[in-house]
Amino acid sequence: ARDTAGLDIVKRSLAPLGGDVCVTSQAGRGTRIELNLPLGLSFERCLIVHSGDNRYAIASSNVSGGFSFSGRIPQRTRGRPTMQRNGRSVPLISLASILDLPTPDSERGGLLLEFDGDYVALTLNGWDPEVDVVVRPLDPLLGATELLSGACLLDDGSLALVLEPRQLLRRALADHEEPQD
Repeated sequence: ARDTAGLDIVKRSLAPLGGDVCVTSQAGRGTRIELNLPLGLSFERCLIVHSGDNRYAIASSNVSGGFSFSGRIPQRTRGRPTMQRNGRSVPLISLASILDLPTPDSERGGLLLEFDGDYVALTLNGWDPEVDVVVRPLDPLLGATELLSGACLLDDGSLALVLEPRQLLRRALADHEEPQD
C-alpha cells in the first residue's frame, strides 16, 4: 500500500482536470506509467492580478514590469493618462475599465503589459507572485469572449479567469484612442 500512495496522490490531482494515470507492469520488462490529460489543457506561468474583488491570471511572459504611483500623479497625453517607459509615452488604463467593470478606488499601481512591441500600463489593486497553473478552455456554453483564453484553479481552490494578452492590449489601446469626454 505504501508503494501506491504517491500514485494515488497523482490520480487525485489529475481527476479534477479530466485526466488519469495508467500503470502497466511486465515481469522482467519494467513498469510503464502514463499520465493522460485532455488536449485542451495547457500549462502557463502566470501572475494573479487583482481588480476590485476579482482575480485574473495573466501570462508572465507578457508582463515586462510593475509600477507604483507612490503619490505621483500620472502624466497626460492628449487628455489621457500615460506613463513614461524608455522615453516613450505608454497608455495608462485600468484593467477594470477594459473589462467593463466598476473601477476600484484603490488602484495604486499596476503592471506593464507588452505584446509584439506594443505596451500598455494596466492599473490594478495588486498582484500575487508568479504561479504555474493549468489552463482549461472555457465551456462554449459560456459564450465567446475575446478577452479570456480560459480558466485556472488556484492553490486556495478558487477559480481565476485567464486573460488573453493580445486582445487585452488591443482593447486597451483602442479604449485609450477614443475621444475623452
